[in-house]
Amino acid sequence: MPAPATPSLHAALRPQQVLDEYPTVKELLERSVDSNPEVIYGVDWTGRALNRAGLFDKVLEMQTSLEQTGITPGTRVAVALANSLEHIAIVFAVIRIGAIWVPLNTKLKGEALQHQLRDSGAAYVLVHPDSPISVEVESSTTVTLTIAPGIAAIRLAGAEGESAPAEEISAETIAIMYTSGTTGPAKGAQVTNTMLIASVVGAVATTDAEDGDVFYVWEPLIHIGGAQLLLLPLIKDVRLALSERLSVRKFWHEVSAFGATHIHHLGGVLQMLLSAEPSPIEREHGARITWGAGATSQIWDDIVQRFGLKIHECYGSTETSSIVTVNKTGASDGIGQPLPWFETRIKGDSADEGELIIRPERPDLITPGYLNRPDATRESHQDGWWHSGDLVRRADDGNHHFLGRTNDSIRIRGENVSAWQVESVFGAHPEIDQCAAVGVDAQIGEQEILLFVIPVEGAEPDPAQLVEWAKSRMPQFQLPRYVRFMNELPLTPSRRVAKKQLPRDVEGAVDVGGGGRIRTRQP
Repeated sequence: MPAPATPSLHAALRPQQVLDEYPTVKELLERSVDSNPEVIYGVDWTGRALNRAGLFDKVLEMQTSLEQTGITPGTRVAVALANSLEHIAIVFAVIRIGAIWVPLNTKLKGEALQHQLRDSGAAYVLVHPDSPISVEVESSTTVTLTIAPGIAAIRLAGAEGESAPAEEISAETIAIMYTSGTTGPAKGAQVTNTMLIASVVGAVATTDAEDGDVFYVWEPLIHIGGAQLLLLPLIKDVRLALSERLSVRKFWHEVSAFGATHIHHLGGVLQMLLSAEPSPIEREHGARITWGAGATSQIWDDIVQRFGLKIHECYGSTETSSIVTVNKTGASDGIGQPLPWFETRIKGDSADEGELIIRPERPDLITPGYLNRPDATRESHQDGWWHSGDLVRRADDGNHHFLGRTNDSIRIRGENVSAWQVESVFGAHPEIDQCAAVGVDAQIGEQEILLFVIPVEGAEPDPAQLVEWAKSRMPQFQLPRYVRFMNELPLTPSRRVAKKQLPRDVEGAVDVGGGGRIRTRQP
């Protein structure tokens, strides 16, 4: 039986208040322009700025071009563009038409790209004319049209500007966002007007956003973490500061030059910043808060002390309108308590540890489902509760602590080991840039841990010394048996490791538990 629900945090603004006034993204955009057209919406890395009125003019310009191309209400439009103010205008233009926005990672290729195009039923792909994606889909296209300088609309072969049958998708859906797919092909989560508006309300509650704040945007606008930011300057007098792409070398220089007050952290971004050579610029900035998911207890104090930031750690997902729980206490452990519009429980044998399940105050704060995956939808939607697939522990004070994925655990001598816990410890090692832990078959018993490691540039860590360093930081049964060095790890669009693509054998790995031998075959 699930444990009793957890009390939620207080928040001054709730989704229902915003939805009562602005029931759709289209209305939110239009009325924010009418109310204060001169407020700066965003500025890019070249110094070019757009106020709300300027953004709206660009949206109308893009909308006209898209409609002339043949895009109509219901058309599914894949967008694979780098960060830019034009990219943002295109997103709003697609939504104003009533078409369905399908954001794609610009680095997709091969079957991963074809899967998302095929699964989404995209009729058009909006890309840079010279991008790898434009070349890859060129062979299956019927026509390529330029809708703006540097942006082409490619109509896919077999597409007539129409979408797949309407019954496959909710009438409220405005976007299809592909989740990480760490254990299988990426799933297309339907995102509605209500969800997108709720996501920005959650961002306000998480960040304590105030008029005049500047939000540094380095992440691609392809998942809910980036999408929620697009609405932020429409409900608060804040501005977005767009970086061309993530650069550790330029990071603090841009934060300072933009006058950014807020930084968003995802995946291993904070670990990457910590691994960089210290510089005075990393303290000479006006940023107050870094917010997001990925500030583990192992690096929390280092972030606060080295960069002078306050951490607001949160937890959520695309399927749950982005943010569910928030930790703004300054305590360096945990993902906090649920926002007022969510109720959470623990499902499992223990009342305090198990799978996190979530119930919203109104059903449409949760995705209507996964496109073409009724099995996955049924598995996650049960009796009004969303089953997250995430393992958490709830402390006596009601705060939640993330333990990993239910399907990302490793069985070691009768113990379930969270791969995330192993990665959190080793990810804090000064010579490790990125790492990923997986289970491999043991010679006797269940599994052993194989740790993939990308060293910090210039470092040559010794596998045995890495494990020795970890002995005081984790239980013996969580220590890796094997360590394998890599030049890169396969990543999902949200910069998580795509573990399904990692080999499940120990060839080329150092057997730390077996005398330091390099394995040449599976044990």
